[in-house]
Amino acid sequence: MEYTFTIVSWILFSTFAISGIIAVYSHVKGHSDHQIYFTMMMIMIAEWALMSTLESASLEITSKVFWSKLEYIGALSTPVFFLRYALGVAEIRKKWAHQLFWVFWLIPIIIILLAATNEFHSLIWQSFSWSKAGNNILVYHHGPAFTIATVYSLALVAFAQVFIVKSLSYLPSIFKRQALSVVIACIFPFISALIYLTGNTPVEGLNITIISFLISGFVLLFGIMYLKIFDITPVARQKLTEILNDGIIILDPQNRIIYQNPAAYRYLEIQSETYYADISESKWLYNVCKDYLPNDNADKELLAQGPDDSWFNVSLIRIKDEGNSFSGNMIVLRDITLRKKLEIQTSRLNDELTNSHKQLLDLNVQKDKMLSIIGHDLKTPFHQITSLSQILKENLEELDTETKEELINDILNASENGFKILEELLNWAKAQRETGTLRPEKIYVNELVETVISGLKVSADSKKVNITTNFPDNAEVYADKNTVNIALRNIINNAIKFSFSGGNIYIEYKKQDEFAALSIRDEGVGMSENEVKKLFLSSVSTSTTGTAGESGTGLGLLLSRELLIKNKGKLEVESQQGVGSVFKIVLPVNKS
Repeated sequence: MEYTFTIVSWILFSTFAISGIIAVYSHVKGHSDHQIYFTMMMIMIAEWALMSTLESASLEITSKVFWSKLEYIGALSTPVFFLRYALGVAEIRKKWAHQLFWVFWLIPIIIILLAATNEFHSLIWQSFSWSKAGNNILVYHHGPAFTIATVYSLALVAFAQVFIVKSLSYLPSIFKRQALSVVIACIFPFISALIYLTGNTPVEGLNITIISFLISGFVLLFGIMYLKIFDITPVARQKLTEILNDGIIILDPQNRIIYQNPAAYRYLEIQSETYYADISESKWLYNVCKDYLPNDNADKELLAQGPDDSWFNVSLIRIKDEGNSFSGNMIVLRDITLRKKLEIQTSRLNDELTNSHKQLLDLNVQKDKMLSIIGHDLKTPFHQITSLSQILKENLEELDTETKEELINDILNASENGFKILEELLNWAKAQRETGTLRPEKIYVNELVETVISGLKVSADSKKVNITTNFPDNAEVYADKNTVNIALRNIINNAIKFSFSGGNIYIEYKKQDEFAALSIRDEGVGMSENEVKKLFLSSVSTSTTGTAGESGTGLGLLLSRELLIKNKGKLEVESQQGVGSVFKIVLPVNKS
C-alpha cells in the first residue's frame, strides 16, 4: 500500500493524537463509576481518527475502502459508549440502563458486519469515485445501510445529550463542569454528521465529522486544563461519603435530593428513576424534617422512627455559600436501631421490675391484712378456749356433770370456730398465690353447683335447709374452675349459715349479653343497708353469728369477691333485714 499524507491526513492524525491523550488522561484521572465509558468513547474516536488518517493517505481505492471498513468500528461504537456515559452522568436507574443496554449494540454490530462484507450486497457503499476537489479524496456513494447507521448514531447522541442537559438542573455544581464540557464538545461532531449525511459538505467527498472531533478535543482539553473536570477532589469526597455507614443527603433549596450516598439510599427507600428525587418521596423522613427545612431555621438534631421499626438520629445542617446565602440542607442519618431496641428493652425491664416491686408491696399489704385479721379473729376463740379450760381445770371436782358438758361443748365450739377461721385464711392465702396462674375455661354451671351442694349437704341437712336449682343444662360461664368453686362454696355456705331451720335457698342462672349471673337467694336473717356497705371492707369486722349460733369471720366473702374479680367478674349483693339476701355471681360467658 502506498501513502501520501495531505493536509487532511495531518488534521485527522492530530484528532487521533488529541483523542488518545484525553483517553489516557481520563483513564488515569477519572475516578467515577461511569468514567470508564468516557475513556472507551475517546479510544473509539482515536481509532476512528487513525483509520481515517490512513484512509486519507492511501492512494488506491481498495486500500481506502479497507481502512474505511475499519473506521466503522470506532464510528459505530462511539455513540453507544457516549450514551452509556450520559446515563451514568445523569444517574439513570432504569432497568434497561443496566440489564438491557446490550440491545443498543445490535445495530452497530450489524452495520460493522455489513461494511466488512459490502462487496456482496453494496448496502453500505454502492460505488466510488474520485473527488473533483483533488487532495486524494475518495467519494463514497452510500447505500441505505449507511443512512440507517448515521441516523441511529445521531439518535443515540441526541438522547445522550438530552439526559446530560436534563441532569444539569440537579447535578451538584462540582460535577456540572464536566457534563457541560462534554455537551459543548459534542455539538460540533453532531452538526458535522448532519451536514455529511445531507451531502452539503464544503469539499466533495470529505467527511468532516471526524475532523470536527479535533475541535471537540480542544474543548475537552480546555476543560481538563482550566476547569479541572477530572479533578480527583470532588470525586474523593463522594467516595468518602460512600464508605460511611451514616446516610448523607444533600438537598437543594427546593428540597430536591442532589446527592445521597449508598447508606442514605438504603434508608430512604425512594423508588424514583433517578437519584435526584424530591425528599417528600421518603415520607417518613419528610414528615420528620418538613417543619425545619425552610432556610430561616437553625440546625436541628431530631429522633425519628423509620421503616421496619428502625430508628435514626437525624441531623439537619444548613449549607451556605461563600456569600452566606442559603444553598440547601444536608441531612445526616445515623442508624440507632440497636441502641433504641436496647433502650426499649431496658425500659421494659424497668417496668417489669417496678411491677414486681409493686406486686411485692401488694403481697406485703395482703400479708399485713391477713395477720391483722388473724390477730383479731383468732384471738377470741383461743381466748375462750383458754378461759374455759382454766375454769374446768380449777373447778373440776366442784362442777356437776351437766356444767362440765356445757363447758366442754363451749370449748369444742370455740375450737371448731378457730379451725374454720384458719381454714378460710389458708384458702385465701392459697388463692393469693395462685392468682397469677388462673386457667380460664368453659364451665358447665350444672356440674359445678351440684359438686358444691354435695360437699355442703351435711351442713344443709343439719338445719333442714332445702336447696333448689333452676337453670338450663347448657348453662355455662368462662372462668377458672378452682377459684369459682371456692367463691361459690363460700357463698352457698353463708346462705346455709344464715338460713333458718327448714328454710329454702334458690340458685338460678340468667344470661345477660356477654355475661351470666348466678344468683344465690336465701330466706334468712338478711342485712341492713349499713351492713351491706361494710360487707367488703377488710378494715371492718363483719363477723355475724349464724341462725344456729355458727360464728363467722367475714373472710369468706372478701375471698370470694377477690377471686371473682380476678376472673373478670364481680359479686353483687342485695339484702333486706328479716327477709333474706341475694348474692349474685356475675362472670363472662365467652373468652374476651
